[in-house]
Amino acid sequence: MPRSGLASPRLRFGLTLVIAIDMAVAVAGLGATAHRPAPEVALPLAGPVEVPSTPPRVIPVAQPGPAPAKATVKAARVSANRSVPSPTPAPSAAATRTTRSNATALVRWRAALADRNNHPADVVVVGDSITEGYFVTDADRWITRLRDDLRAAYPTSTHGGEGFIPAWHVGRALDHGVDAWTQRWTLSNFPQDWTDSGYGLGRRALVFSDARQSASISVTADRAWLAYTEGPDEGLVRITVDNKLPVLLDTNANATRSGRVWDSGPLGAGNHTFTVAAVPGSQAVLDGIMPFVGDGGGGPDQGRGVRVWEGGHSKYTTEEFAQSSFWAQGFDTISPDLVIIELGTNDDYFGRSLDQVRANVVRIVDTIRQQAKAAARPVPSIAVMPVWARGDRTVAEWQRYRAALLAAADDRGLAVLDAFAELNQAPATPTTSGLFMDVIHPNPAGHRWLGDMITRLLAA
Repeated sequence: MPRSGLASPRLRFGLTLVIAIDMAVAVAGLGATAHRPAPEVALPLAGPVEVPSTPPRVIPVAQPGPAPAKATVKAARVSANRSVPSPTPAPSAAATRTTRSNATALVRWRAALADRNNHPADVVVVGDSITEGYFVTDADRWITRLRDDLRAAYPTSTHGGEGFIPAWHVGRALDHGVDAWTQRWTLSNFPQDWTDSGYGLGRRALVFSDARQSASISVTADRAWLAYTEGPDEGLVRITVDNKLPVLLDTNANATRSGRVWDSGPLGAGNHTFTVAAVPGSQAVLDGIMPFVGDGGGGPDQGRGVRVWEGGHSKYTTEEFAQSSFWAQGFDTISPDLVIIELGTNDDYFGRSLDQVRANVVRIVDTIRQQAKAAARPVPSIAVMPVWARGDRTVAEWQRYRAALLAAADDRGLAVLDAFAELNQAPATPTTSGLFMDVIHPNPAGHRWLGDMITRLLAA
């Protein structure tokens, strides 16, 4: 659970130090703090974990883990050297459109919806640029449409907040030359090229290594959670809400673990500005923010209604999420009831082997289930979501990757939300009246169609 306030002498001394040297920092600009890299570690493969007949509702105990390695994403479009996929014959659409029932796989999710007036029904989406929202506004993304559709179909007495906002938008970094393509967070003294530390939901955490750096965001909320990563390299973080007296958060810990939460407590309804910065001499890692509007509380089982947590990452394949468990470590606090895996199209683009794609999805699923089991949380429903064929590839090629995703779903008893089967079309092609802005990414109309379709499949 979060550590906040000024309870310890260390924090009282730290706040005094911050106030005394803030102006000096602005002028002098203290140097960067080095961050010690470590190898990427994934959880071992294991069999499926059964959903308990009576899911426990207890506060979890955080499990330690090693720190992940870093990978740099340059602010430019990268062309991949593709290997040729296995020449096995592509199954026909009829052969892969098998009769499936999602009823068993969605038991946990449907139970959460039925109990939405007493506890939140949380959806986490692990995906690529289609989920992150490449070249559309956050309001136009399919996950926003899904959130609104679900809230309309399963109403409560609360309005609900907008959903989780990671600290960094990768797609916008890749296209920072476009003036209108800005980050949701206002970032001061951060480079345009960004390093993936491996931390946070969607692997989109922001590392503060210089006392001049800060990140601010304004959201509509009556409460908010700031998610962060703790570890041996991390230190004091300064959190300011609406220019009030700053709070110091100690993020130092013996082991590295993402998804820790600082809870703002109740706020007056309306717009609030949160500013995060590292204390001079400290390093910090910000995962993102979850604003609530009547749907949040001080713990994982507090709140109500449907809540959506966005964990997409532009350009990423199943492999990047299979490599590490840090993106899922916040699940002890989020305690999701449904996890949707929207991945695969970049595996096709980069020529990943079909067997590896299937194994990666299985590993991702096992990571999710093991995180829930280790924290004594309910095991969520999990669904794979094959999308459409790329416009720069053939339908036959995508059918092979789609079949690998469906095979992984069969391996682990997952629900299938099959966008390809629903669209039943040739590869994505941009047209003035169509659903796509390029050879893979949906335009706002395509996002609306996708959100409506996923809502319908979840209820089928």
